[in-house]
This record gives sequence, C-alpha cells and structure tokens, in this order.
Amino acid sequence: MRIGILGGSFDPPHMGHLYLGRQFAESLRLDRVLVTPAKVPPHKADKRLAPDRDRLEMCRLTFTEPYFEISDLEMRLPGKSYTVHTLAALKKLYPADALFLLVGSDMLLYFDQWYRWQEILSMCTLCAFSRAADESFSVLQAYNNAVLGGRAVIKNIAPLQISSTEIRAKLAAGASVRGLLPDSVIDYIDKNGLYRSIL
Repeated sequence: MRIGILGGSFDPPHMGHLYLGRQFAESLRLDRVLVTPAKVPPHKADKRLAPDRDRLEMCRLTFTEPYFEISDLEMRLPGKSYTVHTLAALKKLYPADALFLLVGSDMLLYFDQWYRWQEILSMCTLCAFSRAADESFSVLQAYNNAVLGGRAVIKNIAPLQISSTEIRAKLAAGASVRGLLPDSVIDYIDKNGLYRSIL
C-alpha cells in the first residue's frame, strides 16, 4: 500500500489543505492519506492552538473522501511533534507499506534543518509541490539536488493561496470566510466559538 502523511497544525484546516491532499493522492497514486494534526509543532511551540479535539473534528469535517484517514497519532505521542518520531511509529504500524511525507514547497527549502532529517529520508519518500512555470521550481530542484541528493519528489501542483493565519484574523474580526473553509467547518467554528479572540 502507498500511504501519504499530510501533517500540519490544521488550525483550522482549509480548502488549500484539502486541495493539496487530493492533488498528492492523485499524482502519487496513494491508496491512503493520513491527515495528522500536530500536538506541539516544533516551529510553533509558543503558539496557542485551538484544542486538539476541535482540530481533529475540523479535519474530519474537511477531509471526507474515503482515502483520507484522520490520525491522532501525534497528539498521543509525548513532547513536541517531531516528524522522525511520527514516522518511526508509522513504520511499526505499516511495516510493509511505502510511506510518502507530503510537504509544501516552503517546508522543503529548510528540510535539512528538521530534527534528524536524514533519518526521515531513510523511512519515507519526501514529496513537495511547486508550479513548474514558477521560478521557485528551479530553486526547489537545485536545493533537492545539492542538499538532499535528489531524494525528494517535486510534483507540478499549483497551490491554492490560502493561509490559516489570515483565516483566523478574518474570524476574529467577524469577516466572512466562505469559500476558504468547508461550510461544515464554518458551522463548527461558529457553534463552538473558536478563533474569536485568537489572532
């Protein structure tokens, strides 16, 4: 089986996350995509996140295709949510399956600064996206070849320019976020009063 791992804060999950998950699943011919919200993202350790249970439920409301599976693995692991620990746990759960770590182009460009990044590459195929016509595509390819030994797979996927930070700001200001989030997630946020004082 070919299993993708789509991680992030998902605070909240939005249409851009869903679009990328779908595009990766199709372009990499993935059988399953594990959507894995982080409990304590190492690069956002001082950031206040929405409660774990709410982010998990919003992911369930967002990623509804049958090949998506919402995983609380990182939320159950102790300490910061380091990818190397997540992958080690997944290798035990799926020893015979191929794992594909799905990241954005911005994350790829400092991958060599990730905690135990070489171990990560030994456990999975690292996959990123970029629009082939953009200048960033050649930058990603150069980084991949020079730093990662060409081990990353860079797919030609044009991302949707949607930001969770901007969505939280809109919600805090009482502005509309229709079209940026699934309607079911907007209803959940309204019902539970999330992000009203979080910027």
